[in-house]
Amino acid sequence: MRRRTLEVEFDGVGSLMRGHGSRELIAEVVGRPPVWRTLAHGWSVQEHTARDVVALAEERGYDIVVLGPLATRQKREQMPAPTEVTSGGATSYDLPSASESEGLW
Repeated sequence: MRRRTLEVEFDGVGSLMRGHGSRELIAEVVGRPPVWRTLAHGWSVQEHTARDVVALAEERGYDIVVLGPLATRQKREQMPAPTEVTSGGATSYDLPSASESEGLW
């Protein structure tokens, strides 16, 4: 039998949690459902909340995978940077566009 795994990215107030049952664990600790961060593919929590959820998950027999700010920073660096566009003296930034098959929702 395979044990459930909880993945945690500690990054201050932008910490993330993923894994089967993670939403229920967070709701049990905080008292309300967490917010889903679509682009990051995880539940948004504060770092102190993430630590409490990890303790609860360990107590219930979850396997825990912990990623620190360095791993999170490396993921951000792999994302394409916005390109600078200058027109008429004003500078704006174009974000990389999604392909035709990808939408915002």
